[in-house]
Order: sequence, then C-alpha cells, then structure tokens
Amino acid sequence: MRRAAGGSPTPNTGHGAAPRSRQPVQCSAGDIGVLAREGLRRLPDALFHAACAGLGDFAAEQRLAQGHWARETHPRTEEPFLSPDLPAAPPWIEDLPRDSRGYPVPAEAGWQDGHPLLKVVATDRKVALGMRRACAVCGYQIPKGATVYRAWAQGDAAHMRMYEREQSHDMGGPLHYSCIIYSTMACPYLREKRSRLGKDSKVNPGARRGSLAAVMGFRDFGILVYAQPHQFLHDDAPPPQFAYLGLVDDIPYRDGEEIANRYAEAVESDSQIIETSRPRLYWTDREDDLKALATTLRSDFRTLEKAEPAHSQVIVGVGRYVAFPM
Repeated sequence: MRRAAGGSPTPNTGHGAAPRSRQPVQCSAGDIGVLAREGLRRLPDALFHAACAGLGDFAAEQRLAQGHWARETHPRTEEPFLSPDLPAAPPWIEDLPRDSRGYPVPAEAGWQDGHPLLKVVATDRKVALGMRRACAVCGYQIPKGATVYRAWAQGDAAHMRMYEREQSHDMGGPLHYSCIIYSTMACPYLREKRSRLGKDSKVNPGARRGSLAAVMGFRDFGILVYAQPHQFLHDDAPPPQFAYLGLVDDIPYRDGEEIANRYAEAVESDSQIIETSRPRLYWTDREDDLKALATTLRSDFRTLEKAEPAHSQVIVGVGRYVAFPM
C-alpha cells in the first residue's frame, strides 16, 4: 500500500497515492484509445463558466480556489517556523510567496481568502503544472530530457525498486533536482526519520516515513487519467495521477542533514536548465489568477481529449487509468 511521497518544502505528511498495482495492465493501442475516449468527459459546468471571458462566475472561481472540487487534502505536520539553520533557498524558490511561518508556498498548493492552504495539494494546479512540465514547487519548466524527481517513504521506495523501476505512479507532480533536495531539508516529514503521517491522513493514518527514505529520479513522466466515464477534475471522480517512467537515480537518506551535501551541486546543476527569465506558472486565489487557471485547464482538457495514451494500468483500490506522455 502506498504510504507517502513528498515534494513540497512546506511542513507536510507527504503526497501519498492509492494502493499500488505491481504490474501495469497491457492493452492494445485500439483498446487504450477507447478507454481514453470513455474516460474523458466535459469539464464541470462551474469551470466552463469560470473560463468564459466576460462571463466569469466568481462563485465558481471561489469554489475552485477553496478546493470544493478537484483537490486532495493531506494533513501536514505543524512546525511553528521555518528552521533558521536551512541554507538559502535557490532563486527559483526564494521568491515564492511565504506563509506566516516563513515556509515557501509551492505552486501546487491551494489558496483561500488570500491565504495559502499548505495542507491542500490542489488537483487543478498540479494538473496544469504537469501538463506544461512545470515543477510542482517552483512552477518553472522542467526541460524535456531532464530527470524528474520525487521523494518517497521507505516502504514505497523499496517497493518501487523491486517492482516498479520502469513504470511507477504517484499523486504528486514532478520536481527539479534542487527543489526536491531543498524540500527534504525544509519539510519536517521528509526531513525527520521518525516522522509519520497525521492520524487524520486519508493516505495511511499514522504511517511512519521510515528510517531510510529516498529521493528518486526518473527518465520521464506522464499524466494518468481515470479511464471510466467521469467529468474531468470533478470532485466525485478519482483525480489524475502521474506516471513515472524509468528509474535512473536513487538516493536513500536518513534525514535532511545527510542529504544536504548534495544541495550545492543540485542548485548549480539546475541553474543551467531553469529559465527564471520566463514567466513562472503560479496561481493564487486572485480573480485574474483563477480565470487564467480555468482557461488553462480547458486547454488541457482539449489536449487530452485529442491525445493518444501510451499505456494503461490499474491502480489497486481506484481502478484503471490511461497514461498520456508529457
């Protein structure tokens, strides 16, 4: 069973996924196409109205921001303030908005009433970021061909090494190397080997991170979309997930201090590929941001509707998904 994965520099208990399937279910190209067409339905009406220029339904936009649909909630470990012992964040994280305790607010976080919801990983935002190969934390693009990263708890990492080296999955979107290394130092759950999920976690209440977590890098990733008839991003439908393809980097670590020696190298490496001169993909709950996000998601729906999925797999406890390469 999937315990927890993580990628945010904010205090959290990880971005866990549903119980895992050991092997993907193989389908023919024709079968996959049928599954994709059956699985994708029109966007919820609220999002359609929110996306229409001049006809924006602000109440619908507020529902989008508050996450009444298209969101996942994960209780996060509370910590009063960001540790003063942390090294300076890289430039692509340093200028992110901060919460009242000093934690950077990742691009995938939800917002409400002008305040970040650090315990909410907003499905709408993570999909919009993933569709554009943008990092779930900093919001800048991960170039095609660059390794994509996540961090996993001990049990998940061991399972992936044994059964899912070529094709894995997770609820959370990809990160740059430097963004995940910074997260393992900043996030209490990822940093501390004795940390555990909250008792009200919807992933695996009270589950331990384990003494040997891991940062793992993959050759590429894709978007996993539920293959049964449903409204795309509707609250009642299983949310999209991410397929991680081809394990190419595996960094076990016990605590944030142990992995800190990789940080300078990661920042230097990413400085060559992260183009901070380009606009960051980031949406708060301001009216203009919500309209832009809604328009972005309508474009994503049209893209997925026309795309050919690469494979199909069953996620235990949820159902069949189809994967679209990014």
